[in-house]
Amino acid sequence: MSKMTAKEIRAKFGSLGQPIPATRVIARDMDPKHFGNKPAICLLAINDVEGTITQANVYDGNLGRGYAPENYTHPLPAEDSDKWKVYKKKGYTERQVSDFDVLTQVEVKSSKKEKAAAK
Repeated sequence: MSKMTAKEIRAKFGSLGQPIPATRVIARDMDPKHFGNKPAICLLAINDVEGTITQANVYDGNLGRGYAPENYTHPLPAEDSDKWKVYKKKGYTERQVSDFDVLTQVEVKSSKKEKAAAK
C-alpha cells in the first residue's frame, strides 16, 4: 500500500487521523442508494479495554474528513442492557475487526485471576 497524503488520511480516518481502536465490532449495512450507490456500513466499535462504544458510518471505505470519534464515543452498555437487544433488532451483527481498515484490533489482557483460573 502506498503512503497516504495528509488529505487522504483525513478523508479515511477523520480528525483522529488513525483507525478507531476496537476489541470487537458489530455492524449493519446501509442502503447504498442513499449514498450515491457506494457501499455504506454503520459500525459500533466496542473497546472492552476502555469500556467504550464508538459509532461510525463508513462510506465507500472512509469515515470522512469531518468525522470526530470523540463525539460518537460513549460508555459501553452493560451486558444485560436493553441496548444490545435494540442493536440486534436494527440488524447489527458481529463482524471481525480486521474486516474494516478504519478499525484497529485491541487485545484484551487477562487479569492474573483469569490466568490462574484457566490453568
